[in-house]
Amino acid sequence: MNTFNESFYTTDFDQDMMDFIESKYKVSDIQWVLDSAELVYGESNNYFLTNDTGRGDSSCTQYRSYYKGLTKQQFKGKIGMPMDKPATEKKTFTKKDLVDGMFVKFRDEDQYRLVLSGNLHGKDGFCPLDEFTEAMRFGHGEGDSSDIVEVLVSDSTCDLGSNHEGFGLESIWKRTPPKSEKVIKLEKLILMQEEQLEATKKLLADELDNV
Repeated sequence: MNTFNESFYTTDFDQDMMDFIESKYKVSDIQWVLDSAELVYGESNNYFLTNDTGRGDSSCTQYRSYYKGLTKQQFKGKIGMPMDKPATEKKTFTKKDLVDGMFVKFRDEDQYRLVLSGNLHGKDGFCPLDEFTEAMRFGHGEGDSSDIVEVLVSDSTCDLGSNHEGFGLESIWKRTPPKSEKVIKLEKLILMQEEQLEATKKLLADELDNV
């Protein structure tokens, strides 16, 4: 039977995860209920159980210093549960597409923030998601340093601290930078030249047919 060399938990889990654990690992008969606050693995006893936050000394959240908190995706990767990977990068992405466990990057920030419970959690604290527009811009302006410019998911190979640094993350969307006026003019010029070239080729072909 597989065991782990550390204790860990998640507050975001479902019945499929519990069923997978039951088929692969040892489960406690103390509490194993979907309607619980936490899904926990204890290294000392080598089994999984569910737990209710704040329920006396049984709550592992009182011992977060040595119980590693994981997102749903990280927990599934830890136990070896197959996960759906995004097939392609999304062309459009809005605030409503963000779900717990994803990570985002601000325009002028080096760290990657975890999406969790309506907030964007970073190494220096959190920022409420309500402060962003549906287009994931900070406030109501454009080009703000706190605009969300990239959305990523964890591949579960790294801990949360490493994810904040950008390790173990896979990009699923990036904001396309706006084109400058000069670039737009050059693209129009190239298009005009291509049309002129095609017209010249047609004239040459017609002339050769008349020879």
